[in-house]
Amino acid sequence: MRLPRPALLAHRGASAERPENTLVAFERAVALGADGVETDAHLTRDGVVILAHDDTARRTTGVDAAWSDLDLAEVRRLDAGHAFVDRDGSSWRARGCVVPTLAECLRALPGVCFNIDVKSRRPAMVTAVVSAVRA
Repeated sequence: MRLPRPALLAHRGASAERPENTLVAFERAVALGADGVETDAHLTRDGVVILAHDDTARRTTGVDAAWSDLDLAEVRRLDAGHAFVDRDGSSWRARGCVVPTLAECLRALPGVCFNIDVKSRRPAMVTAVVSAVRA
């Protein structure tokens, strides 16, 4: 994919307007004119690449657990909007915002450039990210 130079990559999506590293944040960034998004990736206990910045779920979901200690089913039960309040003071808690997988974001935003900051040092991470991108 050829991007205009300089390319505008939205850091963690439109993270000032939507919960960071979520599909709604990425979709909003593209709607605002971003050429792509920068995101952060972790590997769950069962080997799924999920998008979140921190090593733990605490700051964004309120759950004090490392992503690597959770499986995808457990991650899906977390509220990615738990701590987010938008500019008008509205909470995103309990709006159904989930921690997304890399694969589902790539499928939802075909043709959008993703800059993926791989956070996990687990050897399986490289294989999992490459597989998600190729799919």
